[in-house]
Amino acid sequence: MFQIIKNFKSYNSFTFFWLYLPILIFLILLVFKHFYTELFFNFFQGEDGLIENGTFAILFFATLISFSTLNLIKQKIKKKNLFIIYFFFTLGLIYFGGEEINWGQHWFHWEANNFFDKYNDQYINDTSETNFHNISSWFDQKPRILLTIFVLVGGVFCPFFSKNSNKEKLKYWILPNIYCFPASIICLFFYLLDNSYKILCYGKPGIDITCKHIPVLLLFRTSEIIELYIALFLFIYIFSINLRLKKI
Repeated sequence: MFQIIKNFKSYNSFTFFWLYLPILIFLILLVFKHFYTELFFNFFQGEDGLIENGTFAILFFATLISFSTLNLIKQKIKKKNLFIIYFFFTLGLIYFGGEEINWGQHWFHWEANNFFDKYNDQYINDTSETNFHNISSWFDQKPRILLTIFVLVGGVFCPFFSKNSNKEKLKYWILPNIYCFPASIICLFFYLLDNSYKILCYGKPGIDITCKHIPVLLLFRTSEIIELYIALFLFIYIFSINLRLKKI
């Protein structure tokens, strides 16, 4: 699996991921929503849909690259504080990806153990979900807010208002650069769209939402798409750091 990472050694191949892929995903969602509506609802949305499984796949590869990045930090720049930051970043990717698929319950449909039966009030086929984010806001909403701020604010503004030319400074290795901008700006679009539903529409997005002021084409289950673009942002972010380390 690590051979996949080695095949992407140049910024030329990286261009597809940071520039074209965010736009391509956006266009695919619009095209299938407009021309193949039934197919979109049946195969794209929901816990077994392409969007959630695609989110996990992106996070899976991001995690592999993050492990490679930790190894490069140890070999090339030997900054202990930077290693610790990306160690916890890697743990965050594992947690995000695991929670996205209920740690495999989406695929293998096992029954949750007594712990999740007791503390988790979300169910799949009459059994509790095997995840932590439905147990407490400390495992879901609070870290989600921080991550969303990092993606939306860091990805949109940091590339233009931060000077990352000094490789000796920690911020050079932490702040998002221009490669994160496309995924971040599209994520911001869906984030604003999601909040506009709360003001202008009625019902649940992607299920029974009705709205006179927003085109039907733009009525999505936006929470899933936002998670997809956050995952894509994190993938591009760690990939860009990895490539910078390889150039040293």
